Amino acid sequence: MAETIHEKAQRFITEGRITIRYEGSTLIDADVHGDHDRYAVVVEIGDEARCTCPASGDCSHILAVLAVSLARRTGLPTAVSLGKVGV
Repeated sequence: MAETIHEKAQRFITEGRITIRYEGSTLIDADVHGDHDRYAVVVEIGDEARCTCPASGDCSHILAVLAVSLARRTGLPTAVSLGKVGV
């Protein structure tokens, strides 16, 4: 059975594949080392999120970056953050 995007995002986090280059109040700029390549993720809080991976729409890379950022901002574990991010 294939991983869900939540499971894949958690795996990327657990394996330390997320690098947040910049995290401000309205912008997050990060790299995610995916299974096949490194992808750039840009999240504009309250607007949109973009990833350079070939997936259309929301992807595990965006979800992982959002979960790490939310965990940093709230102090909650990323597993809890993943449950709070509705992607």
